[in-house]
Amino acid sequence: MSVSVSVSALQRAMVCPASTVLPRKPDTGRGAAAARGDMAHAIIAAHLRGWPQPDIGRYRIKMDLPALEAYIGEGERRCELAMAYDGNGVEVLGEDIGREYNRPNALCGSADLVRFGRVAMVLDVKTGAIPAPHPRENWQIATLAMMAALAFPEFEGIRGVIAKLDRDGSWEFSEHVYTRSDLQAVRARVDAARSLWTQVDELHQSGWGADPVPSQNCRFCKCVCPHADVTVFPAVASAV
Repeated sequence: MSVSVSVSALQRAMVCPASTVLPRKPDTGRGAAAARGDMAHAIIAAHLRGWPQPDIGRYRIKMDLPALEAYIGEGERRCELAMAYDGNGVEVLGEDIGREYNRPNALCGSADLVRFGRVAMVLDVKTGAIPAPHPRENWQIATLAMMAALAFPEFEGIRGVIAKLDRDGSWEFSEHVYTRSDLQAVRARVDAARSLWTQVDELHQSGWGADPVPSQNCRFCKCVCPHADVTVFPAVASAV
């Protein structure tokens, strides 16, 4: 399989496997909201590590950092922890690597925070206006939790947390505790998706092409893709 998928694109890739192989539109640059989110993540990581705060330039971001600190609690912490899952295990790629994963044939993603403990915490910070699914229904946070459990198997369970930063600087926290059996189920579903992406890749390479499946995930997709009158080929239709 030559397909590489990021954890942030996992939901879209599961619904529309063709999006893992279709050509991509040119990157026209990140918008102001994305830049604000990047800056918020940098501020949080610096605060949790006890480092000097970055120069925020023109960005004025309200953020109740003590409230976030209190919610996270005591314990060893890793910020912006990048990991790659190849179906066999997880490779820890490092921290603060700019999300340039360069790991073909792997599912790659970064956890904004992993806090160690008997029941660990994997926390994902959201700064955008679009609501994120609750962690019990969120494939991004569930997969990051699964990857962290494989990388650090001493955990008994993992609290998956979405930390939503509101405009006034306050936080809204939602969480779900994943047991070992939960994480095994997540891994099985991800492995099934990776197998399907292999089929899509082989079909695409053969010249038959891969047909997209329109859904609500299209708004986040940058593929060159005909949306009208789509026919899903059998390998995808039987598995989606």
